[in-house]
Parts: sequence; C-alpha cells; structure tokens
Amino acid sequence: MKKVFVLILVLIISLQTYSQNKNKVNLYFNEDFENINQSEFNLRKNCYLFYEKKIETDTTIVHHLKQTIKFGTLNSNEYKQLRLILSKSYGIDASSNKTLILQYKDTLFGFYERKIKSKPYIHTIPNGDTLNISLTKSLYIKRRKVFDDYQKKCIRKVSKKNIIPIYLYTENVGYNYENKNVNWKKVNRIVKNIFFNNGATMIYLKSNGDYFSFTEWYRDKTESLLYSNDWSKPMSDYSKILNTLSQVPIGFFNHKTKRTNSSSTYRLPLNSNKEDFRRAHISHQLNSVKSDCYLYSAY
Repeated sequence: MKKVFVLILVLIISLQTYSQNKNKVNLYFNEDFENINQSEFNLRKNCYLFYEKKIETDTTIVHHLKQTIKFGTLNSNEYKQLRLILSKSYGIDASSNKTLILQYKDTLFGFYERKIKSKPYIHTIPNGDTLNISLTKSLYIKRRKVFDDYQKKCIRKVSKKNIIPIYLYTENVGYNYENKNVNWKKVNRIVKNIFFNNGATMIYLKSNGDYFSFTEWYRDKTESLLYSNDWSKPMSDYSKILNTLSQVPIGFFNHKTKRTNSSSTYRLPLNSNKEDFRRAHISHQLNSVKSDCYLYSAY
C-alpha cells in the first residue's frame, strides 16, 4: 500500500510539473537577442556555430542562441569610432596598424568576494577519506601573482608580432590586487556592446576592422588566427557555415586537435594520500592561470 501511495504521489507531482511547464510562455531569441519564432530557432540551434542557453522563470522559458565563435567586420565608420575610443580610454594610438587582443572578464573579484562565490573542493580519496579544500587568501594571492607574472611573458611575446593586448572588465567587486604587468581597464560601453554582449571573453581585432571572438576553442586554430595576417580562407568558410547553417565544420573549421585546456578538469594522482591530493589540487589552481598566451581566457 505504501508503495502504491508513493507511485501516486510521484505521478501527481509529475503531472503538476508538466502542467506548469505547458502553461509557461516560450520566448526565442537569436544570437543578437532578436525575437524569432521556434522553427527558425531550432534550425539555427543545430548549426555548428550555435548552442542554446535556456533561462527559466515561474512564467517564462527564454531560449537564447549563443555563438561559440564569430567572425565579423566593422565598417570604416565603426572602426574609426572604435579606434578613437581605444585611444581616449586605453591610450592606444588611433592610427596604429597593430592587431589588438581584447581579453575580457565580466567581474574582478577580491578575495572575500571570490571566497563567497567559490564552493569548497570536495574529493573522496580511494582509501575512503575525504579531501575538503576551501579558497584561502594565500592561494588567492598566489594565483593573482602567477597570472600577473605569466602575462609579462605573454605581453613580451605578442609585442614582437606587432600585437597589443588590452585587459578589460565590467565590474570590480573588492578587487584590489596590485598587478605589476596587467593593467585592467573598465570596458567602455560601446566596446562592450560591440564585442562582449554574447558571452565572448577574447577578441582578436585586425587593423582592417576584421575581428574574431571566442571564449574557448581549438589551440591550433586560435594560434593560427592570432599570428596570421590573412583571414580570407577562415572568413570565407565561416560565411559558408553561417549561410547554410551547416551542422558540421567546413574547411578551416575542421579540427583534429583538442580544445585549449580549460581550468575545469585535471587528473589527480592515483594511490596517493590526502596531502598528495591537496598539493596536486593547489598546483592545478596555480597552473590553470598559465594557459597558452591569449589562446584561452585564463584569469
């Protein structure tokens, strides 16, 4: 009898949930946050370039197309205006023919603010013991120092290739670490609207107004684009994918290598004690901010 009651209860809850979802309003938006119908949304969602981000409230389900990678070209007036903004806000020569890297973080967090947002790392060791690591101020400062020191190497490397990196953010929440090499600048509203309203964290901007935006992609591809002066082939292949809404990569976008390393995954040592696991985890936390220079938005 008890089992029958539980089954009935589960069925009632399931029906209520279904009814609630059925009555919710579904809204569909393309990558530029323009309202589109469901058929067009589903067609574009299956394209190689897009994925769906869903936001659900009590009354509405918002379906938003996000782009993993994007090529674009600023017209002459847009590019001229952008160069003037970069000159005024960031001290970049408006007549410069150098490639620009715009590395973006939405929010810079101080230690206490980051600690509140960071969940403790909990890992069960093969011997049954549990490892619990919370962010400490010492580790936070070490990460900031490792990042800043590594960026010195990156800045020196790309400057030899006629490339200028710019570090941008939207909001400072308690961040007061004094960098020696990285100069974080508050992003200009126009710059943010052009480049950073769809989730991108890295922009390569060529002197002719062509740009490539991404968050995490394939190392060989991003490196090729960063140091190449000729984007005609990748931009042509990009247009083919976008115009046909191809579900598979074409030409330049075919890839055989792995994506750039994200800081979300790593291997822990096997058959080790708690302290070995702790050292491995902390080592990863420090190494994760030393991603390949400007091929992945490490921070």
